[in-house]
Amino acid sequence: MLESVTLESNILQAEGLLDDAVQQFLTEMGALLAADAAAMSPVDEGQLKGSWDYQVDTAEKSVTVGSNLENAVWNEFGTGTHAANGDGRATPWYVPVAGYTGTRKPAYKGKVTVVYGKNGVRYFKTDGKAAQHTLQHTADQDLPKAEKRLAALLKRGLS
Repeated sequence: MLESVTLESNILQAEGLLDDAVQQFLTEMGALLAADAAAMSPVDEGQLKGSWDYQVDTAEKSVTVGSNLENAVWNEFGTGTHAANGDGRATPWYVPVAGYTGTRKPAYKGKVTVVYGKNGVRYFKTDGKAAQHTLQHTADQDLPKAEKRLAALLKRGLS
């Protein structure tokens, strides 16, 4: 006599649990990376420090961390002769002293240099700013935490 066996598929439930774990992971990592980028940001006027944010794309299962400030790009990659990839402007440029609001003055070859233009207008001469690599340093610091957290979430989701 044959006994009947009933099989039950839980694949859809398992897939849902995995999706939930991935969503939670991406949200947590986005928040962590944005907070750590803010903590590592140099503070002149404080705008960059307060501008880091993240967006989770559930369809792509990805998180994007960044800032909408132009200065974030300069902070990450540098400018002028200090550009990280060596592709910055090779010649100096001039920033009007009267309109400058930062606390750290632009420098030329490591020194604050003021030159005078037409009608005695004062300018800071600059050759750019060094790359800080804030996001890269943040990612390097947080990657081990991310790997452990993902493993824990997946283990909890599947148990």
